[in-house]
Amino acid sequence: MYARVATLKTGAEGIEASIRYFREVALPGIRAMSGFQGATLLINRDDHLAQSTTYWDTPGHLQALEEPAQAIQEALMDPIEGVEVVSVESYEVAVDETAVG
Repeated sequence: MYARVATLKTGAEGIEASIRYFREVALPGIRAMSGFQGATLLINRDDHLAQSTTYWDTPGHLQALEEPAQAIQEALMDPIEGVEVVSVESYEVAVDETAVG
């Protein structure tokens, strides 16, 4: 499995808007893409940071995400003032464990 990790910085008022955008706009489009395995959005309210991680079957699926992901990030910057992309990185997932139930 492979992961794309994007870190964004925003003002305090942008955190809730970022959560809504991820849930209502970004995630439905990403979920429909081939190879999608899951997604997480982490929020640090004190430092006004959001970190999204999406999980993909293969490196090819991860590469296919680059163009749509860029469009999603650019669309996020329009309605939410002060959003800044801090970093975007790709990883191979070496260990993955999720508690269920």
